Amino acid sequence: HCLSVIDCRDLHDPSGQHLRSHCGVHTENLGPIVGHAKFPHVMRCVATECAKALRQKPPVPWTVVAVCKSGRHRSQAVGRVMAEVGLTDEVQAGTNH
Repeated sequence: HCLSVIDCRDLHDPSGQHLRSHCGVHTENLGPIVGHAKFPHVMRCVATECAKALRQKPPVPWTVVAVCKSGRHRSQAVGRVMAEVGLTDEVQAGTNH
């Protein structure tokens, strides 16, 4: 089994107080997080970890844990993007919070 930890703390939490009560997959939170200048770096980390997992012989399950300070916004947004990108016939992807 492969386990990867993705650090999302460099991404910024939602700025408006009215958005703090919404989770990271809420459209008003997801957009700014995905649009953050450091988001491509976070996703490159995911791709690097994915490549490591795919090189395992025989193939093994791969678990990715996205972390931030509170687990409400940034990590949820990154988890949602990983799940959406990973949806193929060969890959089973999902989020669990």
